[in-house]
Amino acid sequence: AIAPPESAAAQPPLPEALRRAPTPAQVDVAGKADAFLAPLPPDDAKQVKQLLALFDNALFSLVTGGPATPFTAQTPAQQDEHLRSWAHSRVAVRRTGYQLIKRLCCAIYFGSPETYASAGYPGPPDVSAVRAALKAAEEKAGGVTPASAGPPLGPDQAKARDAAKSPEPAKLRDAVQARETVQGARP
Repeated sequence: AIAPPESAAAQPPLPEALRRAPTPAQVDVAGKADAFLAPLPPDDAKQVKQLLALFDNALFSLVTGGPATPFTAQTPAQQDEHLRSWAHSRVAVRRTGYQLIKRLCCAIYFGSPETYASAGYPGPPDVSAVRAALKAAEEKAGGVTPASAGPPLGPDQAKARDAAKSPEPAKLRDAVQARETVQGARP
């Protein structure tokens, strides 16, 4: 997290749950980010890797007003300032890069079960009862669930479906005409 440039003495103490929160290193945010990015399509992975390389580039940092040190070699205070400069940059790619890095890291960190208690999150709901109810409804309906039944049919579509089930030529003709009407075709 980016700490404001205020002194630590001026800040209120953290609640106990936050003091016990695991660090990003304990959650292995970097390793989980690598695992998340690995299956990306090659073009997307290339763009993210280029962004991360730019972010850690000492020359780019120096040219844009930062220290002549790679991000990974900076002190925590320098890293906070580096992140802050990207977050508030006039250069869109830096702001976008900051948002990507921040959102990815936050999603990975807070999505890890080790952090649930410190964030006051009880964990994901138990969906076993919902799954059991859906399975019972499917068995009762003979294998047809609302999801497999498809969207509701309009009157012309229902007429076409019902007529298509009948082998009678007149009903078959009506089914074709109803389908053409639904599809916007002219007879």
